Amino acid sequence: MKTGEIIQGLRACAASDDVGIMGRLGDGNLVKKSLGCAYLVDDSSGVTKKFGDPSCAYWDIFKHITYEPTLGQVHFDGVAEDDRGEMVVPYSKVMDSGKGVCLEKAIAFQLAMQDHMPCFLVSGGLSLSKDDFTDFHAYNIVDGPKRGLQLVDVENPHFKEEGGSSRITGRYVVPILGVDKGEFVLTDEASDGRTYNV
Repeated sequence: MKTGEIIQGLRACAASDDVGIMGRLGDGNLVKKSLGCAYLVDDSSGVTKKFGDPSCAYWDIFKHITYEPTLGQVHFDGVAEDDRGEMVVPYSKVMDSGKGVCLEKAIAFQLAMQDHMPCFLVSGGLSLSKDDFTDFHAYNIVDGPKRGLQLVDVENPHFKEEGGSSRITGRYVVPILGVDKGEFVLTDEASDGRTYNV
């Protein structure tokens, strides 16, 4: 599958609202966190100002939004359901707290990069190895002007196991070769054995 076909498929999925792919985000957009929980994008220009330099956005977001043990659910504590039965929290609450996991980082990356290149927010799955269980995970797909179609995982940079601990070795920005049965085909040497799907 060629890059243009993949981009066309991503755009079609983003337009359909029934698959976990979103295109351009702006103030007023809702991004589902989990059943009954969503973020309301409320200050997209503030995120763009904070992280809008494409050369620094990955690490700036990784450092600003730190791991949160409740997997980001802390933002919804004490929030009443709206008339649709959802708890909706302004995304600026994440930016103010600096706490979150994959979705919170993927939203920030989407907002920071979408003015610079085609970018998609994907709520899909991740397996860290062939034998691993696929868990829910959010990440981004970008079509960079020089490097082409790439999968970006701000929550999980490349790392190396050393002496019982992990050491970060680089950004997880990996070329996409194609799509097969809802799974992004990545280069073996760059993928770290991970599998990402929609």
